[in-house]
Amino acid sequence: ETFKQIGGRFAFGGDTGHDQRVYYFNTKEIIGNKYGTASPVPFRVVDQNIGLDVDISVRCNGEYSYKIVNPLLFYKNVCGNVEQPYSRSQIDSQLKSELLTGSTTSGATCAASRSRASASTRSPPRPRTRR
Repeated sequence: ETFKQIGGRFAFGGDTGHDQRVYYFNTKEIIGNKYGTASPVPFRVVDQNIGLDVDISVRCNGEYSYKIVNPLLFYKNVCGNVEQPYSRSQIDSQLKSELLTGSTTSGATCAASRSRASASTRSPPRPRTRR
């Protein structure tokens, strides 16, 4: 029996035939993640009703939160098969970039559709307070 096991290990490069790993995912909401533009973002404002065509600079900053709701999907699409611990710092820059890109895109969409944030019927989200 021992010789069969040793022979089997040679077939798998000296390791056991089955690779078993344990992964831990924090499924709590991660709050208080700050973001902001390093420099002003140029933005063109056009309103043909009043003949306005002006370039402005916009700065964005604030906080966002995120939560892993499907650890298997997160593993498959984001962290992959890593051998070292995958920490929050490895994904923060990507999340901030996605957030700012989305904000810029939505701002351009609002400008193109001539809608104003102040004309929205929804009330703004209430700020979170930590206790």
